[in-house]
Amino acid sequence: MGAILGIGGFDHDGAVSLLRGDTLVGHVEWERVSRRRFAGLRSPEDVERLLGATGWDLSDVEVIAWADRERYDDPATEGVRALLARRFPGVAVEVVEHHRCHLASAYLVSSFDRATVLSIDGKGDAASAAVARGVGGELSTIVRQPSASSIGRAWHALSIVCGYPHFGAAGKVMALAAYGRPRFLDALVGWTVLRDDGTFSFTAPGELPNEGPTFRRADRKADFLCRTLDVPPRAADKPFVDAHADLAASVQAWTEIVIAHLARTAVRVAGSRHLCLAGGVALNVLANRHLLEAGIADEVFVQPAAGDDGLSLGAALALGGRPIRGASGRGRFDPYLGRSFDSDAVERILWRTNDLVTTRPDDPAASAAEALVRGEMLGWFCGREEAGPRALGARSLLASPLVRGMRDRINQTKGREPFRPVALMIDEAVRHDAFTGPACPYMLRSATVRPAYRERLAEGIHRDGTSRLQVVDGESPPALVALLGAFGRATGIPALINTSLNGPGEPLVGTPQEALALLRAGRVDGLFIAGFEVRRAAGAGQPGRDA
Repeated sequence: MGAILGIGGFDHDGAVSLLRGDTLVGHVEWERVSRRRFAGLRSPEDVERLLGATGWDLSDVEVIAWADRERYDDPATEGVRALLARRFPGVAVEVVEHHRCHLASAYLVSSFDRATVLSIDGKGDAASAAVARGVGGELSTIVRQPSASSIGRAWHALSIVCGYPHFGAAGKVMALAAYGRPRFLDALVGWTVLRDDGTFSFTAPGELPNEGPTFRRADRKADFLCRTLDVPPRAADKPFVDAHADLAASVQAWTEIVIAHLARTAVRVAGSRHLCLAGGVALNVLANRHLLEAGIADEVFVQPAAGDDGLSLGAALALGGRPIRGASGRGRFDPYLGRSFDSDAVERILWRTNDLVTTRPDDPAASAAEALVRGEMLGWFCGREEAGPRALGARSLLASPLVRGMRDRINQTKGREPFRPVALMIDEAVRHDAFTGPACPYMLRSATVRPAYRERLAEGIHRDGTSRLQVVDGESPPALVALLGAFGRATGIPALINTSLNGPGEPLVGTPQEALALLRAGRVDGLFIAGFEVRRAAGAGQPGRDA
């Protein structure tokens, strides 16, 4: 069989993926190419440009896996469908249901032969969640949650209350939750009906009936929450008040209750305590951790592109119909599937600059570690782009967690709210000593810092004493292993702040030119890219170079 081209994310988080046999050739997200956060594939031009940016050989594509039936039947995608017919004449288009894409994207790249698989998001193909049983690479759907009640839309409503009317702000208000008290939880739970089959409904009193069209709109949900709970809506240019943090804390606690109910029932019905999660809600690191702490599952796997940016991946995998394993014995999913630029390509770009100083250190990891110890913020651009919204050491901004004030400096530089935390990458060898909880290589679970490390790692610890960890081990990219080792030898703690390499309101950088633009704008002190170290020049003229 030839290649399968997956395509999805027509409303937001557009992406394409290529599967050839049992090899994931690549996965590229439209926001990285278009430079617009959460951008959807809304036009034929969008799709044409994204396919061109991948650099893939598409001559052997035998089937196109289209994610989301509603969007295939939507007149708004007629132009995209026509483009695909012209670009791939005679190639069949197979439509894969929205949640089946999510389910496949998690289960078929996990290391589990038998698993309970759970997809939770805002809405897709008339459902906001789905449960499946995974056995031997086959998925069978057990339960679908009607979309009228939705955890994802509850977070959108909360975001609107907190002054973020646009899609994609759930991560911000999740961070705000650590500053509040869940004093509205009783009300939220009182409006919620948990059913025996694992589904739920949110029963709003008064003029907003559950399951009705009025309550489906996030803006009306937000208005209802403000009026009923006496929480003032925040304008984007106004400060937060305690009620906003308290509502965020309440929605977080409510989310953990509802997800636990769905997962507990799913595990019982599906018969496996190995749990795979996908859908945008699966990016909630506190809820993921709660599933383990509550004893609902023995293991939890979350695929890094868990949101709609992973729909194309799941669509291709669903049609491929076989598990994709990693090269290691544990079979860990490799998230580094995007575009890459080798040292020759990067060097050609650097030679065309006249305002930067470029060197090629004998040991880039050691040179970077020395700069981090000095308190610098560094851009780290290495290998293929990571899939999903979290920087995992391919397009990262790195800094020392041992330098006081570093989190505030990063937030100010990136134009982020001061309450937002930064994540840590940490060597597996010391993770047990520094944190409680199981390891995760993808920043998709929170861990609690142990008292002995709280002061030293304070810049990477959130107000609630947790951090979103990327655990680095022998299966991680060698460059990350070398860098953490060098920093650990210099400081005694192999741990670094790791956040996304981007400017305010931008997606992760995708190309060397975009990374160099951040350096020129002063958003990083230096850039390590494909073995080169790049700095801003003190004056004009040709940059100095060391071979």
